[in-house]
Amino acid sequence: DQQNKQNQDQQDQEEQKQEQQQNKISKENAEQLLQALQNDESKIQDKVKKAKAAKAKKVKIEKDW
Repeated sequence: DQQNKQNQDQQDQEEQKQEQQQNKISKENAEQLLQALQNDESKIQDKVKKAKAAKAKKVKIEKDW
């Protein structure tokens, strides 16, 4: 039983090593993801600015008699 448990532990450790290697991504891949996120972020910021500007214009049009 003791030896069987050791074999099982060794197999578990090997599986964990394989999983860790699969979870790693290349530096280039990480940089591409980062750039894509930054591009999306800047697009969203532009959208928000335009929406705020449009809202501000609508408010100014209203007349306070």
